[in-house]
Amino acid sequence: MGRFIDREKGLKILREFWRGTEHFLIVYGRRRIGKSRLIKEFLKEIGSSEYVYLLAGKKPVRYNLRKFVRRISEKLGFRLPHFNDFVELFEYLAGILRNRKFLIVIDEFTYLVERDEGVLSDFQEIVDEILPNTNIKLILTGSLVGMMETKVLGYKSPLYGRSQRIIKLPPLGFKAVIEWFSGVSYSDVFKIYAVTNGVPKYLEFFKGGDVEAEIRKNFFNSSSFLFRDAIELLKEELRDPTNYVIILEAIANGLTKLSEISNYTFIEPTKLTPYLRTLRHLGIVQRRIPILSPKKARRGIYTISDFYYLFWFRFVSPYFEEIEAEMPENAINDFEKNFNTYLGLPFECLTRKLIRYTLIRYGLKPIRIGKWWYRDIDIDIVAIDDKNKTILFGEAKWSKLGNRDIYRLLTRLGDKSEAFPHKKSYRKVYCIVAREFREKPSNLEDTILIDLNELCENMYARIITQNNPYC
Repeated sequence: MGRFIDREKGLKILREFWRGTEHFLIVYGRRRIGKSRLIKEFLKEIGSSEYVYLLAGKKPVRYNLRKFVRRISEKLGFRLPHFNDFVELFEYLAGILRNRKFLIVIDEFTYLVERDEGVLSDFQEIVDEILPNTNIKLILTGSLVGMMETKVLGYKSPLYGRSQRIIKLPPLGFKAVIEWFSGVSYSDVFKIYAVTNGVPKYLEFFKGGDVEAEIRKNFFNSSSFLFRDAIELLKEELRDPTNYVIILEAIANGLTKLSEISNYTFIEPTKLTPYLRTLRHLGIVQRRIPILSPKKARRGIYTISDFYYLFWFRFVSPYFEEIEAEMPENAINDFEKNFNTYLGLPFECLTRKLIRYTLIRYGLKPIRIGKWWYRDIDIDIVAIDDKNKTILFGEAKWSKLGNRDIYRLLTRLGDKSEAFPHKKSYRKVYCIVAREFREKPSNLEDTILIDLNELCENMYARIITQNNPYC
């Protein structure tokens, strides 16, 4: 079992739920994210006689009900009668447990909903009519994000608005991944983060020794878990993932505009929108807009926000059949030739998330940080500090830079900044963030140079801007 870190917020909510008066809580998030582990770690804190943990399977609801009854019978120490549905079961438990404090956890609840959506109405009755008259508490978890957010939590769901607490479990942040791989260089930890997205299950396949060798072993081997998991997850969420795969391939290869994706996939732009909406709903794709633009700006582009999918669709998907046929040479050659180039985009996004903490050391306190582009001009980092009337323009480069590189980048950055619609009264500051610097010029004014080590060492305990649409 892998390490359990950076889940204190989730544990805190579960503890408050157990001590409080609420009866119903929902935990959900994509598969492999650690929902079951979070629940099990919490259950260690309460008496074994005070809860029952039930894991739903991909089988008929009545089959699962019968299995649950057996499990509850084992926990309570006597045989329960036969029940026709979950309402009958909970009515019976309400009677025999009376005022006894007891927790029921149903893990992978979406498997029940997938088989019969009528189970939602049953649980509406349980939550509304049965639980309030008892000391029984109920936790439901789900991994099918699309189904959780529409069928279970959506406005039309019988359970809409009934969960007093909802935990949507995110991947581990970069700081937690550093903690996971204690003693490994920031550079190597970043490489792992850039191909796993901080998903705990995926991190278990890495030790942080020779990272690139570990990536080859885990992604370009037909028997490896990470080779197959992307497509398996899509199959679980989507009836037919074929068009989604082609769309994600296009975006992973840098085709981010609707017209570009359409040309690559041969899907008309008007027909692309529903596919992209679904991918956004699943948290795989994000529509990004330039900083300061309204949310419905036409200049929006589509990017893959989950780095595991980004890597998989860039380096694995185009060669899937070859790798499956034990001929991974082309895929490995592509990886070895272009991996450093690939790392540029995850590094750019990570920089926007973390740079605020370093800029504070330089007297800047930007409220808005994002990317900006217009026509053929783009600036990786724009940070606006209204209080100090300062605007920072930055470039993020996954490279080792020398003086010549620095001067060239600063000149180009200065030219591009002229096109940005900023207030003339604001002072301009320029910034370059690099993996490493061979040297740093000492005579630069209004310029900040930050390497990966400094970026990481200035992280606070909490990473913000996780869902910033400008990022």
